[in-house]
Amino acid sequence: MAPTTAFKAAVISAVLLTAVSAEEFKYRFVPPAVVEKRLNMYQGKNQQRHDTLRALFEQVGCTGENLRDAPVKHETIPNVVCILKGTTDRMIIIGAHFDMVDAGSGVVDNWSGASLLPSVYDSLRANPRDHTLIFIGFSQEEKGLIGSEDYASKMTKEEIAKTDAMINMDTVGLGPTAIWGNRADKRLTKDIVTVASSMDIKLRNINFETIGSTDSESFASKKIPALTVHSITHDTDKYLHTPDDKIEHMNVTEHYKTYKLVVKYIAYLDKTWGKPE
Repeated sequence: MAPTTAFKAAVISAVLLTAVSAEEFKYRFVPPAVVEKRLNMYQGKNQQRHDTLRALFEQVGCTGENLRDAPVKHETIPNVVCILKGTTDRMIIIGAHFDMVDAGSGVVDNWSGASLLPSVYDSLRANPRDHTLIFIGFSQEEKGLIGSEDYASKMTKEEIAKTDAMINMDTVGLGPTAIWGNRADKRLTKDIVTVASSMDIKLRNINFETIGSTDSESFASKKIPALTVHSITHDTDKYLHTPDDKIEHMNVTEHYKTYKLVVKYIAYLDKTWGKPE
């Protein structure tokens, strides 16, 4: 029997992952206790969360000109931008919003994602990267993707052309990792499935456009390949935007698995994107 196109793609992806592994796309995982500690730093409203995220970036070595506040038009709380410079002018954006609604603690939506940004940076910073990795904590997502829309709108045509991918983390760790498949770039989807398989992670495809939107859409509208990682199901969406958004609903084991997947996925994209598929 001749192999199907899907089978061929899976085999090619597996071979490519092995080849890239041989090149040692290096990273190091921070301990689970560190990731959990950062998850538990969700206290406060939006300004305090901005300050906490910025301080966490500083603690992992993102300082000076590589760490900045990016003002958001008509808003008082800026985006937080941390840059890990690469050896080429290609870019990958990794984002998560840190703002919250008034109901609940905002740890599920979305300190769960924002708190992972410094840990992912910390895991990737020790070794040279081909791409410049831009980590962004977005402000005012809950008011209509305002922070990400503002950032994307200010990108020049040249910056857009040089941006190979935007990976977004929104509401992760309620359960096993999922992606918003029908709004994700197809090649990004294939690659995250490949990486997840290499880690024995069963990645789920759960679409949530009936629930709301997320910051990856601001970049997809600019024709930048984008993908959102999440953990929302029809059983857990009840925790969003309600007083039930509480730390006890988080699954720290699954939260840590998502963090590890994102680290290896970004390392993989860094070595393979910007080159022929």
